[in-house]
Amino acid sequence: MRNKKIAEMYGPIAEFEEAIARLVNLCQETRNEILSQTKVFEDQTRAECLVDLKNELEYQYDKIGVTAEFRTVQVHDLAIISNKTLRGLSKKATETIVDRVIEAKRFQELVSNRRLTLEGTCLKAGLMTSLTETNISNFIYERDESVYTKKLFQVINNEIARQKAMEEAIIQKEARRIQAQADLERKAAQEKIEQSQTIPTQPSRPTLKKYGMGQFTSVVEQKTQLKEGEIEIEVMATFKLVIKEKQEGQIESQLVKRFADAGFKTVPKISHKRI
Repeated sequence: MRNKKIAEMYGPIAEFEEAIARLVNLCQETRNEILSQTKVFEDQTRAECLVDLKNELEYQYDKIGVTAEFRTVQVHDLAIISNKTLRGLSKKATETIVDRVIEAKRFQELVSNRRLTLEGTCLKAGLMTSLTETNISNFIYERDESVYTKKLFQVINNEIARQKAMEEAIIQKEARRIQAQADLERKAAQEKIEQSQTIPTQPSRPTLKKYGMGQFTSVVEQKTQLKEGEIEIEVMATFKLVIKEKQEGQIESQLVKRFADAGFKTVPKISHKRI
């Protein structure tokens, strides 16, 4: 009996708990359905916002004058529900896009200025030939100007060192060429001089030849190098002079001088005797 009474007392409570559980499940299902619908709405709104953002971005690119190379602005982070209004984008979203496009324009001008001043910077630093954009392609888009300048001069200094090494090698090569040419010219000139000069042989002992009037004359035999069309002859002359007795010792030297003054290149051997 007691158990039956207890069951009768708790019966309504059990029914109430079951009703509460069904209500909770119903609420949960309703909540999930609302969340699902909300997510769909939010996703659709963000997608529409992103489209509007991209359209505004292209418009500002054209308006501000950003070239294709620098159209790298990202707007995905702005695709939020609060940036989407019934008339399009919020004012805040539009201003953010404008600021980012202006920054892209500034960077475009910075890189353009780097390209324009590259040659002058290189020549001023001492390079004979300017670097090209290929040489600085790894850092030409560096946004920090101080970092760009540091890297640029590292490349320039390396090129200057290489240039000096090449110049030194060229100078040394040219010096060797000039020296070799000078040696050849000097050798050719020496050979020409040797060919044009008379090369006497070691003189033999004087031989006495007897000429007219019983006079003996001493002749030094020399061999002369002849040029084409030349012949060698031996000239003999006998003549008498009347001189003062004190001049007899000077007769040979005076006659030799007369021969030299007359242009004879070979020195004759002269002797005399009293008659």
